[in-house]
Amino acid sequence: MYQGFCETVLTTALQNLQAVTVLSRQSWKLILAETNNDREWLPNLRQKGVIPNAAVTQPMIDNWLAFMNRLMYYLRVKS
Repeated sequence: MYQGFCETVLTTALQNLQAVTVLSRQSWKLILAETNNDREWLPNLRQKGVIPNAAVTQPMIDNWLAFMNRLMYYLRVKS
């Protein structure tokens, strides 16, 4: 019984991590398409964020998306 429970928990955790990578890429696609500039917590390159002197740069976005791609690769290999 315990083994089945652990397998279920691990399978659910894996599925959730895979979903995070997909949703993160979708979020950034939407963030980058925004044109307003109204109290942005995750600003795109043309927006100003609510945190003073904190800017999001293209290399930051590129590296984050590359990390999400690599994470998804490893999650698929291990599943």
